[in-house]
Amino acid sequence: MLDYKTSMLYIFVQHEFATPNRLRPMNTTSSLVPDAVRMSYLQSLRLNAWAIVAVVIAMLSRLGLSQSQALSEPARAGIALLPLIPACLYLLTLWRWMQGLDEFQRRLQQSAVNFAAFGMLLLTLTADLLRGAAVAPRINFGWEGYFVLTFALYAFGLMFANRRYR
Repeated sequence: MLDYKTSMLYIFVQHEFATPNRLRPMNTTSSLVPDAVRMSYLQSLRLNAWAIVAVVIAMLSRLGLSQSQALSEPARAGIALLPLIPACLYLLTLWRWMQGLDEFQRRLQQSAVNFAAFGMLLLTLTADLLRGAAVAPRINFGWEGYFVLTFALYAFGLMFANRRYR
């Protein structure tokens, strides 16, 4: 929260240079999402549509594979890998979205993505080492767990990146 003198200076500078006819109040609401990245629900749905399709296809393929044991091994592998097509399209959509951001917002998003990627690498490595040592042989997150953990780490990374520049 800004103090009184800083907000008055902001209003004075804004009044003198930006709007000579009227004063605009300063936006002091705090949010984890910067103004340059905010989007409507429709824009968010359009951005994340391929992720939704990938999750639906993954659930349907898992259900289909559990109910049909008579399929050949290559057919089962093809059905199991089918969600990778919309997942790759989702990554392409995210990459295009990030390229449309300004340099500062792109840096914030990339630091959040890096935090999530390295955090998941560390969690996966830890789980694999514990499984190898037979200390925790049942640690398996499944694709749902990896998805949720990656998203949570991305949200924490974005929060930390935004707090650095406040």
